[in-house]
Amino acid sequence: LSPAKRLKIDSLFSDDLKDINARFKRLEDAHIEFRKVYEQMKPAIIRLVAIEDDLQILMSELNGFVDEQSAPPPARRTQKIQKPISEVKEILPVPNVSATPITKIKDEVKAEVKSEDNIQAIPELIKKDVSSASVTLKDIRIGNHPDKVRIVFETNSQSEYSLDLSNDDQVMIITFLNTVRDGGLDKESVFARNPLLSSYMIKQQGSDTKVIIILKRATTVQFEEVLAAQTEQKNDRIVIDLAI
Repeated sequence: LSPAKRLKIDSLFSDDLKDINARFKRLEDAHIEFRKVYEQMKPAIIRLVAIEDDLQILMSELNGFVDEQSAPPPARRTQKIQKPISEVKEILPVPNVSATPITKIKDEVKAEVKSEDNIQAIPELIKKDVSSASVTLKDIRIGNHPDKVRIVFETNSQSEYSLDLSNDDQVMIITFLNTVRDGGLDKESVFARNPLLSSYMIKQQGSDTKVIIILKRATTVQFEEVLAAQTEQKNDRIVIDLAI
């Protein structure tokens, strides 16, 4: 670009002044002259900026147009072939749905889905009679701690038990062999404010008692211990600590 007209770009001042006041006066005059020139050029500068913005928008639209022209054509959708309903019935047998109200089914599923799926059914021929059970599950206590939840089971005598923890299903099942539930112990309990436990239910299976605990999240068994009763008035205890 050639230098703008009426602007001196090679030399600002030709005279070498020694007087300070004269030099300040010369600077003031030069500034005033520069401001006059700028005011004259200001409309042209504004128009150039507007033209540049319009060019940027035009280039963006042109690039989008080129991309659309070079894009591959959309893939053809294949038509889905539907079989007559008579053929579908032959392939998929219609389930036998009972006349049970849907609300009752929802309640039963909500209470049993996590527990029943994880309990292995015992054939009727090998089930024990509940009258042969010699141990009674007397109480279940829950204690919350900063890093764990402690579960204490009390029995009137020593009881063999097994523990099955499934984090995938968020359920823990404790099976007490040859044990029955005490009549004063609730079959079900819900924990609204517990950080780990959601609820538990107690089920009698033959002569064995299963305590099914529903978890809110995955956990691990930190501690497990069997404590024998020290006096005749106290019960045996099974202590299980679950990590929060």
